[in-house]
Amino acid sequence: MALEEGITDSTDDCNLILRSKLAPVHTIGGSQYNIKITNPLDIYLAEKIFQLQRKSLSSLPLERLSSRLSGKVLVVFGGSSGIGRGICELGSRSGAVVISLSRSNGVDITDPEQVRTALERVAMEHSRIDAVVLCAAVMHRGSLVDADERHIIEQVQVNLIGNILASKYAIPYLQRSHGVLVFFASSSYTKGREGYAVYSATKAAIVNLMQALADELSGEVKVIAINPQRTKTSLRRSNFGEEDDRTLLSPEFVALRTLNAMTSGMTGCVFDISLIDEEQERKDSGP
Repeated sequence: MALEEGITDSTDDCNLILRSKLAPVHTIGGSQYNIKITNPLDIYLAEKIFQLQRKSLSSLPLERLSSRLSGKVLVVFGGSSGIGRGICELGSRSGAVVISLSRSNGVDITDPEQVRTALERVAMEHSRIDAVVLCAAVMHRGSLVDADERHIIEQVQVNLIGNILASKYAIPYLQRSHGVLVFFASSSYTKGREGYAVYSATKAAIVNLMQALADELSGEVKVIAINPQRTKTSLRRSNFGEEDDRTLLSPEFVALRTLNAMTSGMTGCVFDISLIDEEQERKDSGP
């Protein structure tokens, strides 16, 4: 059926179809972020929406997680404590071969040769690397004007340059295995926080790096970022002192959600992990 002749003043497709009586028109629920691109400003807004794209996942039962991780080779930078240690422990329980790399066992993420050699050694010993998780981070609180220059440089070197170097040397192995590269963001990546400007800046850069690499490695390597809320780690304790545990995520829960995100098949996403998620999961699992 052709459009009715003489209709020249319709303002949109729905109006045109209704007036021509071609078909019924219905509305369906959708996302408020699904905006129409009409003007150049809309492209800018769409890019900002994409930049802040976030996902949330429920935790898989351990047996299902094990079926996805069993026999996989996971390398965890910063695996000696906090979230990194939780990932190592839970990954091992799920049947993965987990290698923790940190300063405590002679691998400084800011040293290109140490990073390159360590990854090469893992690949030679296990014939493959399926995932690389970048947990290593440092924070020094205080105003920028009063900050020790060594602390400024250390945060940039560990939190950003170290992540870039580790990615550079990990990518060839992950391309061969079609593996996963995992970064860690922070709630401060969307808005810099007073008292830890440098740390916030490095975390914003990490999300930008993740998004760029996800496009660069599309179809070859999955690249994601994990964004946990405040978590009970030694890094947080050293900067904020003792806090009420009820206001903090447990490293074990963040580790579990991280492994779920790694096996989700998604790429280019920031995965949020909130205290509400952990509380709900605790309720669902019962006493």
